[in-house]
Amino acid sequence: MTKTDPVIRTIMAPIPGRWLLLPNNVVTEVLGYQSLVQYEHGPAWLMGEMEWNSWQVPVISFAELTNIARRDPASSSSRILVVKSLSEDVSLYYIGILINGLPKLNSLRESALEDCEKTLDSPVIFQEVKVGDKEAIIPDLKALAQTVSAAVYDH
Repeated sequence: MTKTDPVIRTIMAPIPGRWLLLPNNVVTEVLGYQSLVQYEHGPAWLMGEMEWNSWQVPVISFAELTNIARRDPASSSSRILVVKSLSEDVSLYYIGILINGLPKLNSLRESALEDCEKTLDSPVIFQEVKVGDKEAIIPDLKALAQTVSAAVYDH
């Protein structure tokens, strides 16, 4: 541990077969699963949209988008993780991501992240890592925002 290895506050959120690892400062809220307004067009991973704090927020299945797993029907343990999109597109400030339970707050050092063999080929994945015994995906939030925006607005 050195001074160049700062502590990073993160959220680890369960998705089928993996965990999502996100910086704490991009997660705005964790909501219980709710009914979504379906889009007329769009890929299967685009589940619909919800109203949240006066915003229309598209909700996705990250697992299905990246071909980790087919989307399971929402259950009583399903949640929606609302994240900042980091997009410069003013029509998409937030994205909802379906997760399979409650996320965990962690304080990690970069040195605690162990590279995994890359098994998934998706532009929305920045890196695959191990945190302890858990396999996690660090999403590329800008690429994710572009992908979601294209699915929602560019039919």
